[in-house]
Amino acid sequence: MSTSGLHEIVGISLERSTAIIDLFYDHFLDGGRKDPDPLVFTGDALHWILHEPTLSIEEMVYLTYFFTRIILPDAGEGADA
Repeated sequence: MSTSGLHEIVGISLERSTAIIDLFYDHFLDGGRKDPDPLVFTGDALHWILHEPTLSIEEMVYLTYFFTRIILPDAGEGADA
């Protein structure tokens, strides 16, 4: 499944789905919390997603899916280079 219709499945607007992805990048990736160890990075990211007080359950589901299907595979490819 691509993320193109996922926001509709979990019940959030396209605008909000974009906003929570931006929030994740701003507070997690751009904030310098990306550990080079993939296991630590994954644990830190999922902990942030599940404990971010501004996210609803639906938004956590959306962002977790986005993280595990989009960001992690990209990070894995970059590690092999």
